[in-house]
Amino acid sequence: MTFPTVQSITETTFGSAATAHAVTMPATVNAGDLLVCLFASDGSATVTTPSGWRAVGSATTPTSRVRGSIYAKKADGTEDGATVDFVTSASEQAAAQVYRITNWGSDVDNDVAASTAATSDDGNPDPASLTPAWGAADTLWLVFSATSTANALSTYPTDYTSGQQASSGAATTAGQSASARRLLNATSTDPGAFAYASTVAYVAYTIAIEPTTNYT
Repeated sequence: MTFPTVQSITETTFGSAATAHAVTMPATVNAGDLLVCLFASDGSATVTTPSGWRAVGSATTPTSRVRGSIYAKKADGTEDGATVDFVTSASEQAAAQVYRITNWGSDVDNDVAASTAATSDDGNPDPASLTPAWGAADTLWLVFSATSTANALSTYPTDYTSGQQASSGAATTAGQSASARRLLNATSTDPGAFAYASTVAYVAYTIAIEPTTNYT
């Protein structure tokens, strides 16, 4: 089995509300690597897709309390330690996580998939089920939770490991991103929920990355 491999996760937080968000890329990036940016911004402001990136998903809660966005890029090898500006249409706090992934299928348009956004203004983030087009394979699955209030995260979805949480602060205007991953050969998956100390406004996604072995 050859699953896509997470080589690193680079986090950047923005504790002051602004429209510019210079998200730091991994210190080491090789040409052909997959970069996936999970971007949580407080409020409903839209996010401009940076040049060279693909917007995989973006949604806000019913009362516009937080936005969760996913962006992906096939690296050209010049990104090492650089910053990429994720610009919001209004000033927002934010938190970002950038995954560097190898052993993936090489085509951002066809090899990175995301579920429908699950959204609520009061609950525990429960990412929706996802059935990627490529069928059963050694798929890397990610779960992503964007929340608007810094809140203690007690449990990640069952069977998802290596969880990480980044927050822009402790106030109700904070942007918070949490994610975890799973290696599973399956045609689809329906993750369980994240559990926080108290219920939160959230946007949640399930993400799938196709392995390079599908191309051999």
